[in-house]
Amino acid sequence: YAASRVCVITSESYGGSQRTVLEAMAMNLPVIITVSDKFDFADGLVDVSEPLIQTLRETIEQNLNKQRQTRDYIITNWSEYTYADSLEKGLNEII
Repeated sequence: YAASRVCVITSESYGGSQRTVLEAMAMNLPVIITVSDKFDFADGLVDVSEPLIQTLRETIEQNLNKQRQTRDYIITNWSEYTYADSLEKGLNEII
């Protein structure tokens, strides 16, 4: 990620890639995703493109020199500590 200028995720709704989006955001990279309902945690923080070559190309070009400040959001909401806290909370609810 450190050598990248943009991160493009072309995953569809039934696949994975959420961790990739989080990792790229933690590196303050501009992230482009194709239309999907599984990245709602990143609403407004990533660019969304139709999965068409020309549309993706245009979106990449628009984002190549963008500066993002998404690391603080990731650390606050998606760190290993917040993940552990949410697991503990869920376990406490079923015990």
